[in-house]
Amino acid sequence: MNIKKFLIEKTKLTVKDWVFGGEDGLMVTFGAVLGMSAAISESNLIILAGLLATLSNAISMAAGDYLSTKSQAEISKHKEFKNPILSAIVMFLACLIGLVIILPFIFLDVSSARILSIALTIFLLFSIGIFKSMVSKRSWLRSGFEMVIIAMIAGILSYYVGTRFAR
Repeated sequence: MNIKKFLIEKTKLTVKDWVFGGEDGLMVTFGAVLGMSAAISESNLIILAGLLATLSNAISMAAGDYLSTKSQAEISKHKEFKNPILSAIVMFLACLIGLVIILPFIFLDVSSARILSIALTIFLLFSIGIFKSMVSKRSWLRSGFEMVIIAMIAGILSYYVGTRFAR
């Protein structure tokens, strides 16, 4: 078996966690940062909101994944099931991808950071879609656009809510 096939087979066990955690981690942070940047212009508060959103989301999602995977294993009549600890670790790590969205606000003014944050989010979501297509054997283009379109709806709604509270 070649290395690519080996990695794909091992990834199939945790693909839900990588995709769900990655998308959720990006969109929770993106929503918080985009919404806050529409409401206020203080970078330090936007960064704080993004950090808090990312960390609380990663911890919550990991705990929820652990409990739900463990529950599924407890009621499953099948011998094969995912390791709840591995599942929680993967979910936690996948959620941390949202930290990337905060970086532009550290180095740029809010307006420029918002634009770069949108571009980074689209790129990373599309990349998660490509990753998913490697395991699912679906079209990488379709999978990438699916991730971007569905997730961007949440970003647009968050931005809209933030504009309603703008100072």
